[in-house]
Amino acid sequence: MTRLTTWAMPFHTLRTRLLAWYFLLAVCATVSAIGVTRHLYCARLDEKAEESLTAEVERFDRTITQQTMSQLNANQPGSVGVTAVFDS
Repeated sequence: MTRLTTWAMPFHTLRTRLLAWYFLLAVCATVSAIGVTRHLYCARLDEKAEESLTAEVERFDRTITQQTMSQLNANQPGSVGVTAVFDS
């Protein structure tokens, strides 16, 4: 039998090797689960941000349209003032 170095002596027994492989497998599974969970969370967060931004742009467009229509109905010449849009 070959001579084992001092650091490899504890890994000579089957029980210790199984425990080391179990620990390695558990660490890999945990790291993988955390990575997948983070990826899913970030994807959902990006989706929610995009929905919120789209809704805000639609609301802004409706405000401009309403402001334009109210000026056309009041027969006011000129374009919609930026301050009037943001004030409403």
